[in-house]
Amino acid sequence: MAKQIKRFSKIALIIGLSITLMAMYLATPLAKSANLTDREVRITDSRLGATSVEYDFLATGQASDILCIKVTFCDEATIGGSCTAPDNMDTTGATTTNTSAWNNISSTYWAIELNATTANSVIASTTQGSEQLGSAGSFVIGGLTNSNATQTYFAWIQTYSDGSCSTPVDEGVVAFAILSGVTVSATVAETLTVKVNASSCDAFLTAGTNATSATTSITFGTISANGFYNSCQRMDIGTNAATGYNARIHKTQQLTSAGSDVIEDGDCDGACGTSTAAVWQTTVDSASGFGYCMKDRDQNGAQVADVNWIDKFCGSAVGDQYFKTISNAATGSETFMQSGSATTTNRAWIGYRLNVPGNQMAGTYTTVIIYTVTPKY
Repeated sequence: MAKQIKRFSKIALIIGLSITLMAMYLATPLAKSANLTDREVRITDSRLGATSVEYDFLATGQASDILCIKVTFCDEATIGGSCTAPDNMDTTGATTTNTSAWNNISSTYWAIELNATTANSVIASTTQGSEQLGSAGSFVIGGLTNSNATQTYFAWIQTYSDGSCSTPVDEGVVAFAILSGVTVSATVAETLTVKVNASSCDAFLTAGTNATSATTSITFGTISANGFYNSCQRMDIGTNAATGYNARIHKTQQLTSAGSDVIEDGDCDGACGTSTAAVWQTTVDSASGFGYCMKDRDQNGAQVADVNWIDKFCGSAVGDQYFKTISNAATGSETFMQSGSATTTNRAWIGYRLNVPGNQMAGTYTTVIIYTVTPKY
C-alpha cells in the first residue's frame, strides 16, 4: 500500500511540474508589434487614377530600431485579414525620392525592394544602420497610381527590426479616400477701356503756338503761314486680352476746304511719312504739312508701337522731336500705341502739329481723325 501511494505521489509531482511549466510558458509574453499612434497619410493627389502620387505616412512609434517598413493597401482595415487590393491601384513604380518630407528616418538610406513590391504592397528597407521612427516620424512613398474607384481604402503600416521583415516592431492602419476631382470654372469677361482726353501741349511742345484741344476735336483756330501750331490729346487704353491690343490712326481725308483746296501732308523736314518718324523743326514752305508725335505717360504703349518714341518723342529736345504724317485711308492706318500682353491702363500723349506754306489758299480746312483700338484675345 505504501508503494502504491509513493507511485501516485510521483505521478502527481510530474503532472504538477507540467502544469507549472505550461503556466510559465503561457504567462511569458510573445513577440508582438506595438500600435503606431497619431497615424495619418497625406496624399498629393486623391483623384481617380492619378499617377505619380506621393503618399506621406506620419506616425509615432516606440523607441525601437527598424530596418524594414511594409505598407499594404487594402479595402479593409484589419491587419492580417483578407486584403483585396484597391481597384487598379499600382505600386510597382514606387520610389522614395522625395527626401524633404521624411522625418526622423533618412530617405537617403532607404530604398524600395522592387522584387517584393506587388500591385498593392510596398516594402522599403535600409542598407544603413537601423533607425527609429520615434515621435512624429514620417516617410514618403511616391510614384504610385491611385485606384480608379471612388471609395475609402486602408493602408496597413508595419515596421520590423530586421531587413527581411520578419520581426515586427510597430503596426497601424490609416484610411484614405479616392475621389473625383471637383472642376471649378469661371469666365472672366473680356475688357477694353479706351478714353480720349483733352490735354495741353505746354509741357512738351514748346516750339510754336499751342491750341487747346477737346475730347472730340482739335481746333487750331485762325493760323498764319510758316509757323507751328500744336494741339494735344491723351489716350488711355487698357485691356485684359492675353496678347494685348493695337491702337491705329488714320484720317478720312487730307485737310480740305469747302473749295476743295488741301493742306498737303508734307514730309516734316524731308524724311517723315506715315510709317517713318523724323525730326520736324523747320517752318519754311517746303516743311509744311500736318503730322503727329507721341509721348508715353504711363507704361510704354507708344514705345512698343514705334521705338523712335523712346528717345525721339514729343517731349525731347526740339532738335530731336520726331513726327509722322497720318494716312488718309483705313487700309493704310498706322499703329500708334500697342501692347503685347494684358495691361493696366497705358497712357500716352499724341501731339498734332500743323504748318502751312505762304501760298496756302484761305478757307477753313477739316478732316476727321479716326482712332481704332482692337484687343487681341
